[in-house]
Amino acid sequence: MCGQHGCICAGGWTHISEKSVCDIDIDECQQGDLCSDKGICNNTEGSYACVCLSGWGGANCSTYNCTVRACKNGGTCVDGRCICTKNWTGNDCSSYVPTDTDSLVPGIADRMLLYGSCGLLMFLIILLLVSVWCACKNKKQRTISPNRTMWTMDQNGRFQRKLYSNKTPSGYGDLPYL
Repeated sequence: MCGQHGCICAGGWTHISEKSVCDIDIDECQQGDLCSDKGICNNTEGSYACVCLSGWGGANCSTYNCTVRACKNGGTCVDGRCICTKNWTGNDCSSYVPTDTDSLVPGIADRMLLYGSCGLLMFLIILLLVSVWCACKNKKQRTISPNRTMWTMDQNGRFQRKLYSNKTPSGYGDLPYL
């Protein structure tokens, strides 16, 4: 509608000059995301229309219809709307919402840390067992040597070193050999 003070155009229309007629269509689809990411915007004369993806409807494709497309993650469809299970939200129950108790459930990183720690512990135990076995084996090899050194104390309290054969000298019992 144009008058002496210019034109006031209806929604979806514009004009070139102040005295011209509102005869230029505005392409609303170029002005923003009118159909959300769930539809395709088509410009019409003086307006626009959304062509919605399957399961989505409404003027701007923002209403999910679970009678057309099922709810996700265990959600239940009631009167065309999804009722989501614990930790899930959104029109189709596709958005995960963590809770404080989620940290109690071990994830892959926690399991890898646990398995790695167990593996390291097993390695250390095996290393200890091999070390003890080698020490025992070396001790046996030392006792097999043909000559041994034994320390004795004389009457003055001084230590003396004596070389003996593989047999324990009589009178000394099971004294340790070096």
